[in-house]
Amino acid sequence: MSTSKSQVLGEFTSADLNDRLRDIVDKSETYQFEAFGDKAVAYLGWYWRDVDLERDGGYSFGITPNGNIGFMENNKWDYNRVHATAEQWDNIRRLIVAVAGNPCRQTLKALNAEIQSLGD
Repeated sequence: MSTSKSQVLGEFTSADLNDRLRDIVDKSETYQFEAFGDKAVAYLGWYWRDVDLERDGGYSFGITPNGNIGFMENNKWDYNRVHATAEQWDNIRRLIVAVAGNPCRQTLKALNAEIQSLGD
């Protein structure tokens, strides 16, 4: 069962979290963790594009031909998608909040593991 966005995002708005994620991605090398493609957060693209993190009901992630799964707001490559259920999406959003509050190897690794598990 999906929880409300206020229960998941707490004090953060989608814009706040996107700003934090963009900053983390732009400084990926500082965190000594790579999801894939030299990026600390799993996303497909040259730069972070805003994700509607207040959206309830799930999210469709991109999946590359070699199996990497990540946020994909612009599918220029016509990659397949994998859908996170509402419950999985809530878990991922909670981990994003954890990353925003404490961007470190441990929180980034947990977020990436949850996203990659969608391919299992």
